[in-house]
Amino acid sequence: MFASKMYSESSPFQTWEDFIDENNGGDDRLDFRTVSGTLLGSIPLGIQNTKFRTLEFDVDEFGSKSIKFELNSLPAFPLERFTVIRIRVDGVDTFGGYVFKYPRQGSSRNQKLEFQGLGFRERLKKVTIRPTIDKHFYRIQSITKAGLNVEIKLNTNVHPTINPGNVFYIKNALNSRNNGKYTVVSIIGDTLIALRPDGIEQEIAQGTVTILPTQWTNPTTPVSDILKQIVLEYLPQVKGIIASTGGITTSSSVPIGGGIDLEGITIEKAFEFIRNMLGGQWNLVVEPDGRITLNPKSTAVIEKIFSSYDGQIFDFDENLDNIVNIVEVNRKKEKSEEGTTPMTLGALKSNPTSVAKYGPMEGPIDVPAYFTDEVCEALATAEINAKSEPKEEGSAKKGKWKYWKIGTYSIVTEEGYYKEILNEMDSLDGFVFPTEVSASISTAIFITGAGSLKLSFGNSANEKEVKFPLDKRVSGLKTIYLYIYANKLGSYLRFGIGKDSFKEHLFPITINQTSNPELIAIPVANLPIDRIQEFGFIFDNPQNGTEVYIDEVAIESYTSLHKTQPLKLVKYKYTPYNKFCELTFGVNSSKQENWLAALNAKIESQSMAMKDR
Repeated sequence: MFASKMYSESSPFQTWEDFIDENNGGDDRLDFRTVSGTLLGSIPLGIQNTKFRTLEFDVDEFGSKSIKFELNSLPAFPLERFTVIRIRVDGVDTFGGYVFKYPRQGSSRNQKLEFQGLGFRERLKKVTIRPTIDKHFYRIQSITKAGLNVEIKLNTNVHPTINPGNVFYIKNALNSRNNGKYTVVSIIGDTLIALRPDGIEQEIAQGTVTILPTQWTNPTTPVSDILKQIVLEYLPQVKGIIASTGGITTSSSVPIGGGIDLEGITIEKAFEFIRNMLGGQWNLVVEPDGRITLNPKSTAVIEKIFSSYDGQIFDFDENLDNIVNIVEVNRKKEKSEEGTTPMTLGALKSNPTSVAKYGPMEGPIDVPAYFTDEVCEALATAEINAKSEPKEEGSAKKGKWKYWKIGTYSIVTEEGYYKEILNEMDSLDGFVFPTEVSASISTAIFITGAGSLKLSFGNSANEKEVKFPLDKRVSGLKTIYLYIYANKLGSYLRFGIGKDSFKEHLFPITINQTSNPELIAIPVANLPIDRIQEFGFIFDNPQNGTEVYIDEVAIESYTSLHKTQPLKLVKYKYTPYNKFCELTFGVNSSKQENWLAALNAKIESQSMAMKDR
């Protein structure tokens, strides 16, 4: 059995076991290996005389991102470009990547021993999907007409995985009329047979055949099978990546009709395509050990975090810049001879509630011409789901040093006076109305949310009640807020809250003007109540033809807010005297526009047009 030394300062030699940091809470160390996997050595973090002057590394929802560290002195093993780094925090593999930049020989003695590295997933940016030669890519020897079919003789026998029904493209044939899209009818040795009534015979060797993988064109293929094909076919030669499909969970199918074509884009962008095909509801991750995993996102809360505990102070902000509530997916066809690029509509999606709240905010998406309606629909749905509501982003600059699992957390804020909404008043669900009152949701007059509660009534509604049941525990109740607009002046409306009935604590509301909605603030600091189980309204001798609009009933009380947010990014920061994590929650990390732009650029630059003849 082989063992490796755990290095710190060379004189005197101190082992990790001799000097354990009591606050470490687990096995924290960096392992260094060759690209072939041989262990070079390890540098621990939890000792008195660590070799690290500084250490910073980032992990997000897609895997390990980047690393930077500075050493006091070099270890007894080499640290050069492409040395593999594996970091364990609390005994859990947390980061996996490789050294990318290191101090060069011949530099001055004052040069810092600074190293920079990248996560394994960064290598996927450098790998482009290309058809495998003699499996998906062939050279044409000749083309022969056979009735309505053409027989395309290739430079070698067709690969056994290719079957009738596979889609292929001819490119750069002697006669351009032979270029285009085909479907395999049958295969005889080195010859593909396909339907093409207007095909032209070709006796000399010219042109190529590209056969799309079956997974790209089968209309019922699970999206996970597309990922498995990519992993097994294009990743075996990528150092640091384990080309195994064992961690890929079978996903749902997204109908792809005429198929998709990922040729010419990077693996990174193909992964982003897969995430969006699954509606952003699955985690596709490059793990620290180099495995590719695909699993459905869990909504289960991993942990409850208390703000101010251990110095963890959280800040929250709302991102309103990226709201999209109307998505139009347009297929971009090949440029015409006049230089124009015709477009056809692939899908149109909207979120009416979001449109009512924030107004129309459009986000058009351009995709290649061969994207089917089903694929366009999936992309539009993913965009609407991700962006139709503003995202609240939480952050902590001094989070606890520990292994942070990417996923959903419950953040409990510091105690204070906070405003909480009891009801947005943009739905009739849960309300109890008397027959003398007509209720509806108005999108013409409202302040917040997607609408307001409109009540229409007359004198017959005298002493009638509108009520809404809930179960809200309160402490230090200070103020009740609601917006009111009405078309009649007077004091004909009372609002109430209570433990058993809203009539336990009633407050008269006076309508002083009929021009604009008015914010009503009801002071209730001395109200003896610790739970609200019902709020409601009661009418006092109203006039006929009265209309009242009520929006957003809220309370201000002394409490802590509980915010459930997904952890998206962890920045681990370590020095011998301090260690902490910077945490970012709730950030929308979709890069759908980036890979679509790259995909469209690829279509424009290729001479092969994806067209049905």
